[in-house]
Amino acid sequence: MRPQIVLLGRANTVRYARREALLGEDFAFPVWQNEDLLTRWKRTGFPAEVDRLFLVQLPATGALVGTILMTRVRKLEYEVAYGIQPTWRRNGLATKGVGLALRSMSEELKQSIRVFAHVSAENTASVRVLQAHEFVQVLPTNNYGLQRWELELTPSPISTGNS
Repeated sequence: MRPQIVLLGRANTVRYARREALLGEDFAFPVWQNEDLLTRWKRTGFPAEVDRLFLVQLPATGALVGTILMTRVRKLEYEVAYGIQPTWRRNGLATKGVGLALRSMSEELKQSIRVFAHVSAENTASVRVLQAHEFVQVLPTNNYGLQRWELELTPSPISTGNS
């Protein structure tokens, strides 16, 4: 069964304490997946700077297999972060999810913003996700093994009233 990607909504209407707990890492994913995500958010809250959250879910069960998160870092600058459960990788879900997140942002923009991501230089799959959406590597690999990729996201014609 193919997972679907669902826009949970403007995440700033919900509060959540720890973004890292949501994104998790491969070994942490099952830990936070065990508790119903919506129940957890009602209990713990969500950071106000998080603008959009996409859930990658199985349609039949609603089981969570990944997330795509757009976080406001400062005015006109956002970070995109994403994670897919290991058993569901290599299916294009991160590429599709990041595309939906970018499109969602673009439709509401009044002016251009910068979107960036930090990825491990060794994570070629994540690099390909960013390249698929025309992100450009702007900083070489740092001491932590991370690269910075950026994209200038412009308002869509729908949001500006242009045809």
